[in-house]
Amino acid sequence: MVMQTGQDGWGLASGAVVMTQDGGRLWHRVTPRGFPQTSARLLSLGSLTAAFPTPQVGVIAQERATTIRVWCTNDSGAHWQVITWHAPSAIIQREFFEGRIQLHFMNAHEGLLLLSAPGNLGSSTDALLETTNGGRQWQLVPPPTLATPYMGPSPIAVLADISGLSLNSNGWGVARINTVLWGSAWILTTTDGGRSWSSQTVPLPTGSTRDPVYEGPLVVASPQTAWLWVSLYQRSTQQWFLAHTTDGGHQWTRISWTHAIPQPSTLGGLFLWPQAQNIVVGMADPQGTELWRWSATTGIWRRLSQLPVTRIQSVSLLPNGDGWLIGGGQIFQTTNGGETWHSLSPQVH
Repeated sequence: MVMQTGQDGWGLASGAVVMTQDGGRLWHRVTPRGFPQTSARLLSLGSLTAAFPTPQVGVIAQERATTIRVWCTNDSGAHWQVITWHAPSAIIQREFFEGRIQLHFMNAHEGLLLLSAPGNLGSSTDALLETTNGGRQWQLVPPPTLATPYMGPSPIAVLADISGLSLNSNGWGVARINTVLWGSAWILTTTDGGRSWSSQTVPLPTGSTRDPVYEGPLVVASPQTAWLWVSLYQRSTQQWFLAHTTDGGHQWTRISWTHAIPQPSTLGGLFLWPQAQNIVVGMADPQGTELWRWSATTGIWRRLSQLPVTRIQSVSLLPNGDGWLIGGGQIFQTTNGGETWHSLSPQVH
């Protein structure tokens, strides 16, 4: 589910694309021809992805062995254009890709398509492509590189293993990468929508040098502000914290998480929700979904609410405090930043 306003939004159901214009109560099918009936499974595998930057514009991409199929609409799903192209060997060097694809759009026209295949400690980026016409044409972006002092005193260029990224409408974005060197987690930042990148570091606790880092949700909240959830294993002990930047990624501050957190094997979902200078963290476990808010004024975490959802399927969160959460076959809505929620009874036509 992706809501652009308190009323307008898109959703991917099993074998269908749907739209709402009343906040999620009534949904209309706008499914393009050829859309896979197994879309729910493909989404879970990472071989199907979608971006809906406006109520009118939608882009869906599917990886099919060595080809990419893209559906595009600019009239709220009334008409779809289908583009299928064979990925060149520069992108997919194996007979079958078998990786994950991600779409990220800054506006109705400009977006990025990330192809990443399994690699060490997560994903290994195969290619980054950009579009400037709403997904109808794509071209390769030079792969980001990272200069590090790894394996010697002289920096060397290392292909960045991007595991996720977030962009805002101004083209500023942050990408997390699966590289831990000399006690820091490396982050890439861009100011031009992904055409060029620079590297920054998120400082890790003492003793974390070269230990694996597994990073969770990442969200760009404003032209200079971003939040990153970081988990790491330090001498077989799991630690969690939030990394926060307010200067475009040049400096990152650690915000400690002081409450109990479920083990990774029981975690049923995790999301970040920026609200002004504050941040809300929601996480699901076998007991349900809890939401906590950290205040930039007090530096204190406060429990907001709890939902009877043990596995989060999707969330859509707006800066004004409107939010939707799908889990357990239900849609929940809040209009006050997660303080209270009510269940919707959606209908699909």
